[in-house]
Amino acid sequence: RWQDVLVKVQNVIVPKSDWPVHDNRRTRTISGAFLEPENSLDVIWMGTSHVFAGVSPMEIYRQSNIYSYDLSVATMRLKVGYYLLQEVLKKQSPKLVFLDASAFFYTEEQNMNKNRWQENMNALPLTSVITRVKMAADLAKLNGEPFGDEYIHRSLLPIMQYHTNYLLTSSDFINEHYDQIYYRKGYVLKSKITPATEERMEIVAQLLADDDEEDEDTVSDSQAAEVLAGNKGYIQEYADLCNARGIELVLYKEPVFTGEKSRGHWSKQKHDIVQGLADELGVKFLDLNYEDTGLEWL
Repeated sequence: RWQDVLVKVQNVIVPKSDWPVHDNRRTRTISGAFLEPENSLDVIWMGTSHVFAGVSPMEIYRQSNIYSYDLSVATMRLKVGYYLLQEVLKKQSPKLVFLDASAFFYTEEQNMNKNRWQENMNALPLTSVITRVKMAADLAKLNGEPFGDEYIHRSLLPIMQYHTNYLLTSSDFINEHYDQIYYRKGYVLKSKITPATEERMEIVAQLLADDDEEDEDTVSDSQAAEVLAGNKGYIQEYADLCNARGIELVLYKEPVFTGEKSRGHWSKQKHDIVQGLADELGVKFLDLNYEDTGLEWL
């Protein structure tokens, strides 16, 4: 049937810049969450690259027999993550959802980024028609634009969105991993981690200074309260969804190097702001930057 042909063609032209080559892996690892056996996950980790690069569900399983999955993407927007979680909860009934506080500090302008939404929309099954349309409608609303052809293409017709994708390889047509459960459960192994020596941090600081791209991971302390206030409604949605399903929501912060040259990604002030929100929502906040984890940055 023509519908089957359309689905096959769309699977071919959607970009495969994620797994197993790129650290950014989005569509394949997220799609893997929908392939997990029904009601098999005890814990779901939600958030940015700090989660998929810092939380190893297989190591957690090795030590505790707890089944979990990293439902995380690079620079995850809260509203996008909410829709992903909503879809996964149709098949899973976890006891805990950990929500990464790094995702709390994206500005209104950064939340409007169409590409960040599209990458995650692609990860949803094409059968999730209603959720895809809702995501596209919210994106249009954020950008102050009508829900027209562009957003219909984004949500339902990737073939229109990526019709200029001519750089196809054999893996686009025959992807041996497409229907496989992702064995690292969303975790991405980083092989280039180096000690946080003063010399190394000088090099990193210079690389950051030379980078013309927008630094999406950093909001200054002076902006933090205002930015978090703008995202509070999104976080409340997670709390409401989890409460309705009898799931405990835990706000969470992966340990990050907070040295002088790290551009201040995390701070005690941000910790206190998030702790205040956690208290207001009546949920726990686990900040591993202020726990004795034994981690030695050097």
